[in-house]
Amino acid sequence: RIRVENFDKTNCSDRPKAVRLLGRRWKITDPARDGDDDEIDSPGTGVVGYHPVLQPGNSFEYYSGCNIISPFGRMEGCYYMCEAGADDETLRVGDEVEALDIPKDDDRLFQTPIESFVMDAGK
Repeated sequence: RIRVENFDKTNCSDRPKAVRLLGRRWKITDPARDGDDDEIDSPGTGVVGYHPVLQPGNSFEYYSGCNIISPFGRMEGCYYMCEAGADDETLRVGDEVEALDIPKDDDRLFQTPIESFVMDAGK
């Protein structure tokens, strides 16, 4: 299970901001594949069929998986995010998401890094 939270960090800006999760990038390491890591870069595909909006203090949880041969593997990467409006709602993939048309150098777009974590294939 993966949980994405929008922590209410009022000291980072004038006021907390809502954010929309646009997509993700993962590097999946399986020791049995001897350095042949999988790279998944999906900047506009959302997660599990959604482009969730997280208001300050809210979270979004989803289940996801990948195939590995070893009993344990590692994942790391980032989420592609965009500032969202206070009234914006979670959309399904395929709905019109204005943020996907924002130029890549726009300050409203950002990436949230995900540090490497262990996957347990036995669970």
